[in-house]
Amino acid sequence: MQNTTSTPAQVFGHAESMSDQVIGRTESSSLQVFGRTELALQYFPRLTPRSAWQKFRALLIDDPTTAPLARQSRRTFMPAEVSLIYRSLGRP
Repeated sequence: MQNTTSTPAQVFGHAESMSDQVIGRTESSSLQVFGRTELALQYFPRLTPRSAWQKFRALLIDDPTTAPLARQSRRTFMPAEVSLIYRSLGRP
């Protein structure tokens, strides 16, 4: 019997992009919890954490599908929320 291991991207029919292969990410990277500042800094890496969050929050508020995420009191984004952000704003 041959032992084959499939990546989540293969199982769900997603192809890994070249940039994902270069930096070692797969589609499953969206399935993790991110702190709000951590995710904001991915979109605005040259800003201070506070400024990055403020700009990122403004982006979230401008999009009706992500606006509720900007107003939550929790300081983390769950995997489904990260996926929604990626679909709305694109990957950083």
